[in-house]
Amino acid sequence: MNKFFPLWSIVLFYCGTIAAQSISIDYNNPLWAFDYMREAWKNNMDFWETEHKIQFDSTHVKTEFRDYYGQALMTVQTFNGRILEKDRTNFLFRSPIQKLRQSEMLSDTIHPENANEFILKNVLDEKIIMFNEAHLYPQHRTFINSLLKDLYDNGYRHLFMEALSPEYTDITYPEREMGIYTNEPCMANLVRNAVQTGFKLHAYDGYAYKNRDSVSAENIYKVVQDNPQDKFLIICGFDHNNENRSQSLASYLDKIAQINPFTIDLTVYSEPESSNYYNELIDYYHIKVPTVLTDTNNKPLNMKNSSGRDLYVFFPHTEYVHGYPQWMINQRENKFDSLKFSDYDVAKVYIKEELVHVKSPIPYSFKYGNSDNTILVPLKDYIIRFYKLKDGRLDFVGSYDRNTIISH
Repeated sequence: MNKFFPLWSIVLFYCGTIAAQSISIDYNNPLWAFDYMREAWKNNMDFWETEHKIQFDSTHVKTEFRDYYGQALMTVQTFNGRILEKDRTNFLFRSPIQKLRQSEMLSDTIHPENANEFILKNVLDEKIIMFNEAHLYPQHRTFINSLLKDLYDNGYRHLFMEALSPEYTDITYPEREMGIYTNEPCMANLVRNAVQTGFKLHAYDGYAYKNRDSVSAENIYKVVQDNPQDKFLIICGFDHNNENRSQSLASYLDKIAQINPFTIDLTVYSEPESSNYYNELIDYYHIKVPTVLTDTNNKPLNMKNSSGRDLYVFFPHTEYVHGYPQWMINQRENKFDSLKFSDYDVAKVYIKEELVHVKSPIPYSFKYGNSDNTILVPLKDYIIRFYKLKDGRLDFVGSYDRNTIISH
């Protein structure tokens, strides 16, 4: 057993054998671990239990499938708020992808600027702003979330999200069924804040078609045509906003809608790269918050590792406070509180209103019983639910709201 997995994980490995066998899996399929994840999503199974089913069956991973397996396990770990464990899985199972091919300029004439402030000062005239994000790195979603209110106040009214299922058109709260990736707490919070700010959310992904990005562009263009006075935001994955690729979503938008989106990359200069080139850049410019590098004329620097985007955001290394990544902590919407219940394995924080109105709400945050008693909670009425391990499943053992009324 790997030294990175805590003792309670080992216990669940043992207890989960029967549950893990309940899903028929073809281990010759390179995506078999994703089948676990999809099964859990479709059948409203607990993702925490699903994570450990995938871990338990790690003995079935073929050498050539290790990267796929790692992606699936990491995805479910992000759903469970287990960022440290996700990064360890990345180290254990995935082949490193080095997007930084060479060292960038390191000079006193180059200025680091707060990325949030730079975008709000310099990009607001654009008809369409297109962000990419790495699906396994929720810090990109928290950055986009931090811009929503100001972008809305400057005329952006529509948010296109690759992660949304197409049947969800009138969204009031984030909920489990609206898409697989929306089960990640930071993505769910982005949906929550976008709706509450006033954005109209749109699914657009043409994943069911051979030419996925061209169909996606057509779906977006229909909404743009129907709302000619508005401005738009698009969130896509990885390379879909690479304007140098002739068959990317960004390129098709230019061809189909005759609109050249302003493309912002959040993935190249960010963990998980962690190459020597990335590290020297972060260290030299003392990058502690999402940052844009500018020249002496306050223009974005022409990066040596550029790849077809208009602007690149540089993310610092993740640090942790009470077990939570610092990019998840936002004094405008959450705070730390002390737990008043100690006999648990997993604690899930829910926004109280969503428990009333949503069949399958998404937790705001998680806490695990092998750490301290400090938990991250929203600045709203909330309920914390506590669970213990039993026979490979999570059994509810109690809850309390912000008034600390405990029930069993």
